[in-house]
Amino acid sequence: MASQLMPLELIDRCIGSRIQVIMKGDKEFSGVLSGFDDFVNMVLEDVTEHDYDGTTTKLSKILLNGNNICMARHTLKSSFILSRTDCGDSAGFCLAAALKAGYHCSALARTPAKLSASMTAKGVSQETQDRYLTITQGDIRNSEAVERTLVINGAVVDTVVSGVGATAVKLVFSLYPMVLADESICRDAMSSILAALRTVTAGSTAKKPLLIPISTTGIPAPGKPRDIPLLWIPFYKWLLHSPHVDKEVMDSLVRQEVRKSESERAIRASVTVRPSFFAGSTKGWQSLRVGTDDEPARGYFTERKDVGEWMFEKLVKGEPERQWINGGVHLTH
Repeated sequence: MASQLMPLELIDRCIGSRIQVIMKGDKEFSGVLSGFDDFVNMVLEDVTEHDYDGTTTKLSKILLNGNNICMARHTLKSSFILSRTDCGDSAGFCLAAALKAGYHCSALARTPAKLSASMTAKGVSQETQDRYLTITQGDIRNSEAVERTLVINGAVVDTVVSGVGATAVKLVFSLYPMVLADESICRDAMSSILAALRTVTAGSTAKKPLLIPISTTGIPAPGKPRDIPLLWIPFYKWLLHSPHVDKEVMDSLVRQEVRKSESERAIRASVTVRPSFFAGSTKGWQSLRVGTDDEPARGYFTERKDVGEWMFEKLVKGEPERQWINGGVHLTH
């Protein structure tokens, strides 16, 4: 029966990709398919075992008996909404890590050739891009383009990463000197994403996506403690006032969404990523200090590549920790 439900030619196409395998007896395994035989016995690597009571166990490798497999499917599909700003490049490094790991990804970009070149510069081969990456050309305010980006092979993605941010065009002599090219891009992007998710998930019984917007420190949620060093306050409140106003509205839209009932919301949950100011060279994602909205990790600087790879390891590849769900995770060196 297993081979009829999962034709061997389809399984062969999944070699090197992450799949989810549902077993008899209320157990599930997710991992990278490294091999199988004619009896659909499967070898998975980098495995997470999910038990019926919600517990998970990490395994380096496992052999699954084909007679006990009920179903196997691709479940690890991610959608990336990118921009040309620092936040966008953090999302870009997250995308590169996902592609290298064999995740099927969909990305929205105004200029696909630039995104492809960016992936190449980040070490993603053209072969990997051709196999795992679908790029939709369009603008974040185009609902049809956003909806297409949220679906891969007819199924809604599992994770949505948004790295949209505004570009500063000039500094002027005024109370708030930074002038942005688009002062409402973040809030408009989040409105578009949530509206598109409501459309593509309507009537579906599948699990809704996890939303991962990249925001910033310096704009803590209402009632939460200061999340930047004291010396950073004048810089953030003065020079970065305009972009932070837009990010603050974006954050409020996400908070409003997760307060809805599970049946009404467009997402299953959110984790808002709050990196400190981008500067300096990479130190490795493992070097990042991690905090929460209630206990933020205060720091001056972090780095785009480190943040992007941390996001992949901890939020896309791994299961987000409970204290991050529907709140913020703060990252700094």
